[in-house]
Amino acid sequence: MSFARFSAVALVLASTFAHAHELAAAPKPGEQAPQIALERLLQAPDGAQSTLAALKGKVVVLEFWATWCAPCVASIPHMNALADAFKDQPIQFISITSEEELKIRKFLVKKPIHGWVGLDTDESVFHAYGIQAIPRTVLLDQDGRFVGELDPGSLNVQILDALLASKKPDLPPPAPAGMRIVPGIEPGSTDGRAPLYEVLIRPTSGGAGAGGSASGSGKLTIHATPLADLVAQAYGVPRTRLINRLPPSEELYDVVMVLPEARSDEMYPLLQRALETTFKLRCRREERETEVILMKRGPAVEKRLSTTASTGGVSVSNGPGRLECVNVDAPTLASNLESALKKPVIDETQLAQHYDVDLEWDAEDPKAVIAATREKLGLELSPEHRRIEFLLVEPVGSAETDPATDPARSRD
Repeated sequence: MSFARFSAVALVLASTFAHAHELAAAPKPGEQAPQIALERLLQAPDGAQSTLAALKGKVVVLEFWATWCAPCVASIPHMNALADAFKDQPIQFISITSEEELKIRKFLVKKPIHGWVGLDTDESVFHAYGIQAIPRTVLLDQDGRFVGELDPGSLNVQILDALLASKKPDLPPPAPAGMRIVPGIEPGSTDGRAPLYEVLIRPTSGGAGAGGSASGSGKLTIHATPLADLVAQAYGVPRTRLINRLPPSEELYDVVMVLPEARSDEMYPLLQRALETTFKLRCRREERETEVILMKRGPAVEKRLSTTASTGGVSVSNGPGRLECVNVDAPTLASNLESALKKPVIDETQLAQHYDVDLEWDAEDPKAVIAATREKLGLELSPEHRRIEFLLVEPVGSAETDPATDPARSRD
């Protein structure tokens, strides 16, 4: 069976969009910056304004972020350190989010931001500055001219010192913008409002490595993801527990789902049916004996594992030697550690809360993630053998395979 027939597949149910703002191109260095028309400023002095005229004479650092964005939350300590280092200098840090005030105020109680926080609920500032991906840091000079944009982790003392001295800073090139992955919004969309109800599956224009997902409040967006990974996510199965008998394919897909929040529990069963129908799949579960990793509480877990500051959905960002999570429970954390360890991880912590995680380790050392998890999170990871459930996915009409002779068993 060839997947070429699905190159134009899209399943859309009763979607309704309202266009709010067109996404502008990012300003060019030296150009006058767009106005910073925020609905409200939090943590600013009485009477403070975000207009370019009011900020004239100051270097301005705009940080575009969201509470559900794992890399954004992970960048807060770094940005706070810079804000503290330059608190007596003419530099204004403004963290800009499109989320609602109550959600942001609750977040700031647990995760303080050392600067002004701007509410851009209509996303007019996001669109004016051409922001397609977050986190993103934008720099303006003392005359309100656009200097450039970069990833927050690349902002440093030398760059800010240069701006204060009215010199051109040496900015590293920002990482590829990719797509803004927002729950319930098509990746890269300029639409200001989500549909009322939608289930969409389509081939993506994003390249390999551009994938990601975000969910919450009856909304789900998955970007640039292979079909087998979509199936694993729909069934809540870590990729290491998926026995994939689908024909090889390099095709990547976007998924966008929006349901009424009261029907959020129907999200993943609906996605399962949509994938099976669209791609003519058959999925079944079976148990197998295999080596696993048990995740247990360590003696310091209560001190080292941070409860979440987010009031939104779940966000996970991972790559070689790093894992950043916002608002994840222990089983979700275990499944993401499973991706790093390439072995099933069983959660035996009995932890009941949700957590924010910022974890780094030496990607060249297979045991480094175990040591980092112990030292940073207070969790112990130890090998064991268990009989666990796997999900087998195959095209409809393929012959049943005897588990005893299944070549996939040798890879478990």
